[in-house]
Amino acid sequence: MLTLIALLAYVLLVRAFRSLLLPLKAVLLNLLSLGATYGLIVGFWQHGVGSEAVFGIAKTGAITFWVPLMVFAFLFGLSMDYEVFILARMRSDAGSGPPAESRGRAPRAPPPRSASR
Repeated sequence: MLTLIALLAYVLLVRAFRSLLLPLKAVLLNLLSLGATYGLIVGFWQHGVGSEAVFGIAKTGAITFWVPLMVFAFLFGLSMDYEVFILARMRSDAGSGPPAESRGRAPRAPPPRSASR
């Protein structure tokens, strides 16, 4: 299911931005951050690494079945939304000079910039 969603996101981004490399970068970094997040969740809750120090509870040994699904939905949705904001801004500035990438992230893009913080 994860592969299907990533492939669909890639195809939609390729169609929207007429590029192969930028959507590939977006999907790969999204999957990398998702894997890191799942690893931290498993380490913290299932194996108890740091849970005693932070919350004062022992390891649970299990993760509730809906947690990975909700983490995926939030993380994938937010990062794709951020990526589309940035790519759309760079694409709109592409014909107006060389620093389109830096202007795509600069003063006129407060929603994506503040979302990334």
